[in-house]
Amino acid sequence: ESLSLGTPIIITENCGISSYLTDGIDCIKISYGNVDALKNSIETLLNDDVLWSSLSKNGRKTAQNFLWDNIILEVVDIYKKVNI
Repeated sequence: ESLSLGTPIIITENCGISSYLTDGIDCIKISYGNVDALKNSIETLLNDDVLWSSLSKNGRKTAQNFLWDNIILEVVDIYKKVNI
């Protein structure tokens, strides 16, 4: 939801959606448990309008990949493959 609203996100490198996102393009990725990296990333976002705008714009584009209308064919294909 945050991506679709244009809110830049900070995620851990091993979270569920990490493989769908690119650090510095549509999110900021940090190591799990790295409090300093989280603090620095938040400060960077709050102080860098260009980065904020870029992550916001690219995040919205990435979020489109997760709309039901865009994934329904993939889901149907999966069900067809499972159906024996």
